[in-house]
Amino acid sequence: MGFVLSTQQGAKTPLFDGCVVVYDDEFKTTDRKHRLIVKKVVAGVDEKPTILEEHKEYLRYITPHFRAGAVITVPPLKEDEKWQFGFIQGCTNMEFYNYYGEEGYTSWEFPEIEMGHFPMISDSDGSQFPWYGSSRRELHSLNGPTTKSQDIKISMHDNFYPQVTWAVPSQKCTSYEPKLSNVRRHQNFYTWLVAKNVTLDKYYVLKTMQWKANVEIAVNPFAEIGKRCCLIKDEFSRKSKDCFLDTNIVIPKHVLHPPNANSAQTLIWRSKKDGSANIVVPPQWTVLKYRVFFKRYSWLSQLMSKSMISKTRNGDYVLTHPSNDEELVQTLEAFLNLRHNRKNHITPKHPHRLETGIRACE
Repeated sequence: MGFVLSTQQGAKTPLFDGCVVVYDDEFKTTDRKHRLIVKKVVAGVDEKPTILEEHKEYLRYITPHFRAGAVITVPPLKEDEKWQFGFIQGCTNMEFYNYYGEEGYTSWEFPEIEMGHFPMISDSDGSQFPWYGSSRRELHSLNGPTTKSQDIKISMHDNFYPQVTWAVPSQKCTSYEPKLSNVRRHQNFYTWLVAKNVTLDKYYVLKTMQWKANVEIAVNPFAEIGKRCCLIKDEFSRKSKDCFLDTNIVIPKHVLHPPNANSAQTLIWRSKKDGSANIVVPPQWTVLKYRVFFKRYSWLSQLMSKSMISKTRNGDYVLTHPSNDEELVQTLEAFLNLRHNRKNHITPKHPHRLETGIRACE
């Protein structure tokens, strides 16, 4: 009759729909023949500092890796049983600011989270949604029938290694002088060790982890390259005890479907001089309605009010007035093309990131 996923007897941990809890005490049971057993789970961030690399045109910082691993004993499977074991990760917030002195600052944002539509967003690499990765080391699949129990080992790791330009990354700023003065990044993640019954399309949470990253870098743009940056915050969830939750939590449905973090993130330039908010890098994928998205950024809202874009009878948005602002045209065309692709189910640039869950943007 296949195997069962068990919970600790008498535990005060609440069980949620589609969620089970497995504790080390479970392993002492004598009835192991049809039990999936999590023998070992480890998690934590490497005891290494963030590395700063100063290049001619940009700063790159490389954070230590968050790593998680597990050993799971899987009992014999029936002929029609298909299971997957791996990790699913979601990001609850991203405070990622790059300050450029008195000019302004850029921020990477998830519009779905910023505007309150999602509690968190998937951090899948998109190659096999919703799993964090798709290699055999990260995601293990088993198909029945099997005649004996077997141990599987899975692991994952995650870190940041972005490039931040010394100069303001906006065509509206014509100066290419180094202006970067501070970098701040604070993110929170939930990581789930998960078993999935592929036949039933049902997920079981075996263990829930949470980890945080808090990095801040002071920059002197007037110093020579190699002497500009100083790491002033380098805080991570280093120990396993800091990562494991006592109570498993449900995986939000938004984490199981696109968009993922890489395709949803948007880079915004906010000027201190005129208070405008310009989109430097639009999202590759969004489930937000475009009117809602435009409304968040005042300059786009003003363009709509000035009838620079309009809606046709067939529901398409088009540019109604020519503009000499190259950045403006590129940004609007990117959004119009994005919506056209969603409406007609055209595969975007990175199809491996969007395996399921296409939702029309209107």
